[in-house]
Amino acid sequence: MDFIFGPLLELLGEIVLQLVVEIIMESLIRALSQLWESTPKTVTSIFGYTCLGAVSGVVSLLIAPRHFVRILPWRLGSLLITPTIVGFCMVLVGNWRIRKGQSVFRIDRFACGYLFALAFALVRLIWTQ
Repeated sequence: MDFIFGPLLELLGEIVLQLVVEIIMESLIRALSQLWESTPKTVTSIFGYTCLGAVSGVVSLLIAPRHFVRILPWRLGSLLITPTIVGFCMVLVGNWRIRKGQSVFRIDRFACGYLFALAFALVRLIWTQ
């Protein structure tokens, strides 16, 4: 049983780490958005969120220098599963913001939330043990 629950808990750790970082970044973007007068173009946003995800992945290495998922095949699976789950969670955050009457950013949609998390996960996959 431990061979199944251990990797699942490790995967959950990666999901929680990425989700927490992405929500923090979304809040920071929300706070800084008042400095911009116009909304960036879609291509600019996609590039920006991908770069921001990669930079956040590098910063996360200071907090958690080891990958939570220890077994390589599970790490590769985590690279597919984690960004997808985090992307869907960001959709839920966006829907929650809509219900509260708040503005929604592109990171609150699946595509940009997914790309942020994918860049984050790639950095962690490459540079962790």
